[in-house]
Amino acid sequence: MKPIAFIQEQCQREAPASTDGNDAVVDPTFVHVARLNNFAVDCLESEHRERAQQVVRRAVQEAEKLVPCKENGLLGKRETPRADGNNVKNLYVYQRSQYDEGFNRFSKPFPITRSVDLNQMAATVLYNAGQVYMRSEQEEEASEYFYRSLNAMQRCLVSKGSVSNDEDAVSIVAILHNIGHIQYRAGQYESSLSTYSEALEL
Repeated sequence: MKPIAFIQEQCQREAPASTDGNDAVVDPTFVHVARLNNFAVDCLESEHRERAQQVVRRAVQEAEKLVPCKENGLLGKRETPRADGNNVKNLYVYQRSQYDEGFNRFSKPFPITRSVDLNQMAATVLYNAGQVYMRSEQEEEASEYFYRSLNAMQRCLVSKGSVSNDEDAVSIVAILHNIGHIQYRAGQYESSLSTYSEALEL
């Protein structure tokens, strides 16, 4: 476990670089949000969960100054058709066969290492907030942050037509996987099946 002082010092030195290859100035508020986000990621990976919660809440507050991100995504609170027994069985098979790979791949927080669209930045911060609360077993709060992250990613798609497909960037599939995981753990099997199906179609 890294000491907090070491993590803070390291995060002060790391700032996102411009993505266009030149020495363009990156907005100072964006840099501040990125540093807070990256500090929260380091705290979480070092098992300092309480500190990670404090820092990620601050990162979300600062990100909201740049871009509003409070609405629920398209998957929020919608009714899903009742699944038959075969669909629930398929969900179980999906969970058993894909769980380890998906859980490991989609349960890591993402640092912000370069300049990105403001909506994508907000989505990353909100996704990491969801991860912080998942690891603290506060799934209701985690779910709220994942839905907000999904909404920010959808706004990014609308404004830019695409989002980063980097392995080191948050994705809609990762967000949907976490929402589906929370629904499954809560016994909302039909909703979980619908969410996982949506993720598999992307």
